Amino acid sequence: MKKYFLHAVICLLLSSPAVLWGDAGKISGYFFGDYYYVLKSHNTELEERNGFQFRRVYFDYDKNLSDA
Repeated sequence: MKKYFLHAVICLLLSSPAVLWGDAGKISGYFFGDYYYVLKSHNTELEERNGFQFRRVYFDYDKNLSDA
């Protein structure tokens, strides 16, 4: 999952100079994430762990292709 997120950020950063040179578009996005906390587990190493997890990440770019 981290690999996909890293690829998306790199693509977004590489495409931003092209956006600045042309007509302005709109970059937006949103994500869904969860916070988890493990109270009890059959594996004692996993107990008392917590963290964040990204479920879905969406990036949008809106731009008119023609004036017509």
